[in-house]
Amino acid sequence: MQRTGFTVIELLVALGIFTVALLVLFGTYGNVVTRQREALAQQELQENLRYALEQLAREIRTGYGTTYTLVAGSVEALAFRNQRLECVRYDLQNGQLRRSVNGDQTVDCEAASSYGQGISLTSPELDVARLYFEPHLAQEGTAGELAEQGFVTWWLRAAAAGDPDRALTVQSTVTSRQTKPYGAL
Repeated sequence: MQRTGFTVIELLVALGIFTVALLVLFGTYGNVVTRQREALAQQELQENLRYALEQLAREIRTGYGTTYTLVAGSVEALAFRNQRLECVRYDLQNGQLRRSVNGDQTVDCEAASSYGQGISLTSPELDVARLYFEPHLAQEGTAGELAEQGFVTWWLRAAAAGDPDRALTVQSTVTSRQTKPYGAL
């Protein structure tokens, strides 16, 4: 008499192979999900920084290169006159890139006390660890024109709050597009 079916040992071997295959499959799936979350967090960090740095670059580009100055000699705070002739200051406060404005056209842009609280350009989910500015003043030439444009180089290091291991470092240089010195207006 012939019996059809599987023995207990055959079933256990098949179950073991099936279990190993499932473990490999779920482990791979878990790694893919983890990497996707990390990629999304990095993308969010980059987009948040992109907004803040684009605003900074736009304002430096349209500002007056003869007025770029470090506030109180600190490399972490830059002040200058923007295209609306307002004094604008960018600095690092509590891990946030902040922008402050003083609309008084008679005030000295370098005076640290002449600015209000300002607004944060980066979200609270972003921690800016380092910010350095290196301004180069425009050189005035003859006939009220500039002989050399002013420019600002900055370095910034930021990471998602609570995750400093995945920090992003950015360096950029922006040149002023103003063709006349601030005093020639």
